[in-house]
Amino acid sequence: MLPSRARSAQTRVVGFLAGDMFERFSDSTRRVLFNAHLAAGQAGSPTIDGEHLLLGLLVKCEDGVDAILAGAGLAPEALRAGLATPVTTEAAGSTELALGEEGQRVLQLAVEEADTLGSDRAGSGHVLLGLIRCHDLPVGQRLHDQGLRLESARACPRLMPPERKSS
Repeated sequence: MLPSRARSAQTRVVGFLAGDMFERFSDSTRRVLFNAHLAAGQAGSPTIDGEHLLLGLLVKCEDGVDAILAGAGLAPEALRAGLATPVTTEAAGSTELALGEEGQRVLQLAVEEADTLGSDRAGSGHVLLGLIRCHDLPVGQRLHDQGLRLESARACPRLMPPERKSS
């Protein structure tokens, strides 16, 4: 169960997600959205975009994110450096923020990655894969420049559902 502040931010973001996509997100991805909402608000951005999703993802590395970063020899702090305002636990207000085109694209790619890997839900690790796939965006280029590659990230066993790990 998400904290009440997370549920409130979740409600503001849900309206910007198409159809049943939000239901496909794990709790960890919903926390990423909450933290991305905070990051965008603190940065004064009118939309939640790729950089905000990355910042939200790095607050608490779950669902294989830590393993993917470690596999590339990266620490979350290395990726946070140089990004916009780091996320704090203080809300920047109750501003309703739209999910920008970049953010929508990343989340759609996250759902595609979950499908590709046979997962029913898109976890935060799948969000990282979506960000890596956006190599034409500054956030995707940054991940590429830091050594993150899609194929090696996809190979992380923690991204696969339990029944696929044993095969």
